[in-house]
Parts: sequence; C-alpha cells; structure tokens
Amino acid sequence: MPVRPLLVLLCALLLATRADAQSPGAPAVSAVRPAVARMVAAGRLEAGALEDGDARLDDDSRYDDFVYMAHAGEQIQVRLSSDAFDPYLYVGRRGAGTALLDAVSDDDSGGGTTAQVTYTARAAGPVIIRANSLMAGQTGRYTLRVKSGQ
Repeated sequence: MPVRPLLVLLCALLLATRADAQSPGAPAVSAVRPAVARMVAAGRLEAGALEDGDARLDDDSRYDDFVYMAHAGEQIQVRLSSDAFDPYLYVGRRGAGTALLDAVSDDDSGGGTTAQVTYTARAAGPVIIRANSLMAGQTGRYTLRVKSGQ
C-alpha cells in the first residue's frame, strides 16, 4: 500500500480511538456523537457546520476535527470564520483519547470574531485542527482555511 493512503488510514484509526486521559490545558470531551475528522489540505477553503448532535467539549461547546498532514518544521496558518457563531480554534497533535498536545488556540486574532493561529509542526505527521464555538450551544455554518508557510 502506498505511504499516503496508509497515513490517512492510520490517522482515521487514531482519531476513532477514545480514552479518558487528557493533557493539561486541553478541554475534556463528552461526546454526543464522536467527532469524525476530515482531511484538509493547504490552500483549500473547507465548509462545515456545527450541529446539535456534534461532539462537545466539557463546556458544552460543539466541535469538528480536521486532520492536516504536516512536514517536520512546517508552519501552517489556520483561519476559522463564521457569521452564525463566535469561532474558537485549537491546533495541535493528537494525544491520548481526544486530548491535543502542543496545542495553540485562539478566539478572534483574525479580525472581528475570526479565529486564527499559526502552528509549527515539530515532526512530520497528522496535525489536528479543531473547529469549535466559543460559547455553549452555538451552531451554524463556518469556513476553515489552512495555508502552509513551508
């Protein structure tokens, strides 16, 4: 099997695994429906929606996960925008269960309520991008864009 499809399969299996361990500072997750991560590529605009049945963090805010396959040392910029809710963004490596390691987060550095972060991958492999709402119960459509500054 070629390397890229094998990595995608491995990411899907890792993302489906759930455990109770959380890293310090990472929000705990109590899922209504487990988050199913979608692959995302640099330069593409991704559209999504936070819905009532989506997975939730311990503050009752909903989220969707995306996976970006990074190169070691690659710097990525991620923007999350919505007219329906106040976006909150987490970017980091998958830890145990749903925890994110080395995570950076943001509420509105992209101007207005747009969340924006710059993340540098320490190693090659999957980077988790978590599209989240700032407040509990918020739903609606959003757009996500990843740019590589490699």
